[in-house]
Amino acid sequence: MQVAADGAHGLIVDIEAISDPQDAVQLLPAMERLNNSWDRYPRQALADGGYTNHVSVVAMDERGIDFYGTMTGRSSVTLGGTGGCEPEYRLDCFDYDEAANEMVCPEGKRLAFRGKSELTGGRRLLQWTACGEDCRVCPVRMQCCPRLQIKRLGRSVSWQQVHRAVEAFDRKMATPEAQRIYGRRGPLVEFANAWIKQKLGLRRFATRGRKKVQCEALSAALTHNLQRAFQLAPQLLEA
Repeated sequence: MQVAADGAHGLIVDIEAISDPQDAVQLLPAMERLNNSWDRYPRQALADGGYTNHVSVVAMDERGIDFYGTMTGRSSVTLGGTGGCEPEYRLDCFDYDEAANEMVCPEGKRLAFRGKSELTGGRRLLQWTACGEDCRVCPVRMQCCPRLQIKRLGRSVSWQQVHRAVEAFDRKMATPEAQRIYGRRGPLVEFANAWIKQKLGLRRFATRGRKKVQCEALSAALTHNLQRAFQLAPQLLEA
């Protein structure tokens, strides 16, 4: 069950039974269901690490949702290439010539730009490759790329760029204020999950088929919300 709770009262505002065991792609569908129900997206969304990825971060940004999740350095530049090299020929020892759009190896040889690939979540993979002849006659080839069978092309490096929204998200999540806001997630939605499991004992569904299971899930959510409403009633009347 995918459960979404509101930040003001902890009421379940969306519950969906799915067959996919992975949470990674479930944040956007949940936001779309809320938009269909309320004719607007939530102003803010909090979700745990299972939902925090490039695709989700970019999708929340495109919909104007202030998203808070786990920050794991997704916006840091990552380099890839031939493994097994000595430390002085690691990928972070290469320089980038922005004017020529070329990478320069520690031995001063230039790697030409080979192209780019579009990845999910607004990511882009850029690749540079050296001339095979440069690597073939290089005296330090066994220190730089010992596992490479050099034919026409030589050593290559790749550089992953990320969407501006992911960079902004990581900067935001590194701040104490964002961590304070994210800290509210657990008490809000985990309480609803725990209540359904412990109070209702709903740990396994009694029916089969997604539609029937969805009915069970809705019944549990309604029961939770009624109980929660009884608890909130005195506070709301006083207000």
